[in-house]
Amino acid sequence: MDAAEIYAETRHRLADLFGRLTEPQLARPVAACPGWSVKDLAGHLAGVAADVCAGRLDGLATDPWTARQVEDRKARTMAEVLQEWASSGAEVEARMLAMGRSATPLVVDVVTHEHDARGAIAMPGARTSAGVDFALQMLVAALGGRVRRATLPALRLRAGEDEWLVGEGDPAATVTAERFDLMRALVGRRSLEQVRSFAWEGDATPYVAVFSAFPAAAADLVE
Repeated sequence: MDAAEIYAETRHRLADLFGRLTEPQLARPVAACPGWSVKDLAGHLAGVAADVCAGRLDGLATDPWTARQVEDRKARTMAEVLQEWASSGAEVEARMLAMGRSATPLVVDVVTHEHDARGAIAMPGARTSAGVDFALQMLVAALGGRVRRATLPALRLRAGEDEWLVGEGDPAATVTAERFDLMRALVGRRSLEQVRSFAWEGDATPYVAVFSAFPAAAADLVE
């Protein structure tokens, strides 16, 4: 599956999930996104797609950029948010081939937030989806860049039958975790202590500091 297909699959699955939630479920706080409810998270996803389509990319991915997306949709019903996302999301998918690698963050974002939402409503699922695999591959590659910039020796990662070597030279440490947990940790959805609790061979300390593409969760996130 290419990026557009993965985004579309994830969007349709999430839209179906959001559309079936009760008002109390939509109001639940999202532990992975402090200050947001499940409905706010849906507003962010619709807002990202709308902003990409409209070329509103100043401050891309910053807190003010995402906060505006949520605030602009506070007064809308979930049905209205989903209707907007259906339209703008389909347009984003049509553009993704031309977007090339710049489409990658959009896919990682929607995959990440699917599981943020599922955690908030205690409805796990899609943990072996094409989206999780895509996000994991992209996040492992990004970790390689952080390892090199920190001038650390290479790191080996293992998940099931898969293995990656990131950085340069011989690995000084190996970390083993479940694929889903590894993906969530690499995108900041695990605390530093949770990352340290993975199965490590060698000194984990220098790698824990650069493990996530975003700040690690302030407290343990159990999903």
